[in-house]
Amino acid sequence: AINTGPRYHYGPLNITTDTRASDYIYSLAHFKTGEPYSATKVSEFNLALSQTPYFSSVRVYADIAKRENLEVPIRVEVLHKPTNSYDVGGGYSTDLGPKVRFKWSRPWIGTDGHYLESNLNVSERQQDISVSYTVPVDDPIDDIWRFSVGYKLEDNLDTEIYTKTLTGLLQRQWKVGDDWVRTVFLRREFEEFKIGDVEQKTKMLLPGVSFARQFSKGGTTPYWGKQWLISAEAGSDALASSTNIVRLQMQYAWLDTFFDRHMLFSRINLGAMYVDDINEVPVSLRFFAGGDHSVRGYKYESISPEVEGLKIGGKYLVTGTLEYNYQFAKNWRSALFVDAGTATNDFSEDLSVGVGFGFRYLTPVGPVRIDHAWALATPGNTTRLSITVGPEI
Repeated sequence: AINTGPRYHYGPLNITTDTRASDYIYSLAHFKTGEPYSATKVSEFNLALSQTPYFSSVRVYADIAKRENLEVPIRVEVLHKPTNSYDVGGGYSTDLGPKVRFKWSRPWIGTDGHYLESNLNVSERQQDISVSYTVPVDDPIDDIWRFSVGYKLEDNLDTEIYTKTLTGLLQRQWKVGDDWVRTVFLRREFEEFKIGDVEQKTKMLLPGVSFARQFSKGGTTPYWGKQWLISAEAGSDALASSTNIVRLQMQYAWLDTFFDRHMLFSRINLGAMYVDDINEVPVSLRFFAGGDHSVRGYKYESISPEVEGLKIGGKYLVTGTLEYNYQFAKNWRSALFVDAGTATNDFSEDLSVGVGFGFRYLTPVGPVRIDHAWALATPGNTTRLSITVGPEI
């Protein structure tokens, strides 16, 4: 046996920076003085602080020089973001085209760490703007109240659907057992949409709840991960909604790497709604399939029930993905995949299946994924190129 010496324990947690966020810093430290030292927990603490909206720089480390009596003090150094913080970015996807993003935030308001954030996203087919005000309770990441309002325009030329949506949202989010994040919300939504030449207006008041859980390793290029999202919401025409509706959705994704170079990725997305007439439901709540993150080989939201040649969206959604990646160079992976699914009102249609191959170029912001897929359910098995940026999970 190897003698690794005596076991060290956590010493006091020392915040060396003059900061208004000291209470939140202590709340995110999931270890106590006297417990056995773990470098993993120190790393997780550093990551948690980095995910808060307050700091532009975070450094957490064991102060080895000041260890004594088998205890190692933990030192925390943070640098606050400026009063007004700005961020400009961009991206590209085949579904929406080139995208530009602008973000403005006030990362600390008042004495309790409230924060304000505004986002503007502009792409070829979709434009949206939103403002949110967040009130932390105990944990500024997962224990919060949030109030937000947003406006979104979307023009899908392929399906001849145009929508304008104004949304107000009240959320209460907190962590429950086994790292699930529960969110209870109330959403008020006004929508104008046009399908072909038919125009319609709807209004919805939707209380709901969601549960989310995510684990991953590898940062922006994960090599292992699991992700769940389960949501339920309902509306009534007796309570300020255009129609009665109950809507459920479940998403699950899994990723793992074997023998260093071989990676498997799978994803399933299920949705269902109870409603008397799908035509009374806002387009944003209907189910569609097809596109870069759904069934590749098919155009964005092109898998849908049709009426007189127009895609109207469905009551039910089933999609799934199975993908194999092989890393053949330091920053390169090749991929083989099969996607399948449908958006439907009665499951009378066959599943739409897409198969293909692709390449992944690994970057600091996540993989750049380039895929070429065949749509097996279309005449002549038409093909489509898909380009996206970002991690699978």
